[in-house]
Amino acid sequence: MLFSSLFGVSILADRPRSPDLSFTDYLDHLLSYIGLTKSIRHLVITPFWPQLQQSSISPLTRVSTWNPEPPYETVPAECRKLLDILQESDLQQSSIEAYSTAIDRLFWLYTVADVPSASHDNIRWIVAWPIQVSDEYVVLLNQRRPEALIILAYYGVALHSYRRSWAVGDAGATLIKAVSAQVGKYWSSWLSWPMQIIRSVET
Repeated sequence: MLFSSLFGVSILADRPRSPDLSFTDYLDHLLSYIGLTKSIRHLVITPFWPQLQQSSISPLTRVSTWNPEPPYETVPAECRKLLDILQESDLQQSSIEAYSTAIDRLFWLYTVADVPSASHDNIRWIVAWPIQVSDEYVVLLNQRRPEALIILAYYGVALHSYRRSWAVGDAGATLIKAVSAQVGKYWSSWLSWPMQIIRSVET
């Protein structure tokens, strides 16, 4: 588990450093990272969770005794607007459920990591969200559905809060820009806040 998790982190850290990397290539790269973390959950974490909690690496499984629940009152209003995408888009029920879970887990991440106010130099929370999203959401991401990508861009804001970590660096800013290039002007209003967050640091 530890090796697999560190391998996933190394994938996250690798490609943003490549100066010739296109936004399309970076999205492909990040989706590979998400797919790997999902595999870790299915192959290692879920079937062997009781054994892991009793093993020598059990301290790594005790992330926190604090497990916030809805309504996640500290999540910024700009991020809460993500919920509107469920009503404003013509979606199938399975997609609504996948997006709802992804948004809920994103709000959880924002709460425990105090996004975007805090700045982190570790990877303590940032790897949780890709593990927690549903398989259906990953399918929608791979199909490049705009709603799925916009939610991913808000994960980019969380990544940006971890830019001091060697494993993250400018991955958050790169992700947000990649999503913006992918979805086009029609969806640009949904990305105004993520873009504002990264511009406030760049200027």
